[in-house]
Amino acid sequence: MFSFDPAERAELDKAEGVGSGYEHATVTVTNDKGRRRKVLTYLATPDYIDDSLKPYGWYKDFVLAGGREHRLPSEYITEYIQSVEAIEDPDKIRDNKQRATLGSLGQ
Repeated sequence: MFSFDPAERAELDKAEGVGSGYEHATVTVTNDKGRRRKVLTYLATPDYIDDSLKPYGWYKDFVLAGGREHRLPSEYITEYIQSVEAIEDPDKIRDNKQRATLGSLGQ
């Protein structure tokens, strides 16, 4: 979970694309000990969703690493992360940079 100073909310909203394809929402999550918390998340707005697009491989690897780090159920990881088809990033510099970042996180 990530915490931030509420005074920085506008800056976070801008960085996450609120008004440009994303909106924020408050959802309730339950941790592995059964504790419920309300958390802020960002959702793509329906008019910006294009199911024909595929993520870059490095992005999928980040999502997969995060799912494992937070101990998501293996069935969820298999069905909703590993099953997603990814494509190669044509920008090799960005690809290498992102993979280096992932590697520095111990992945």
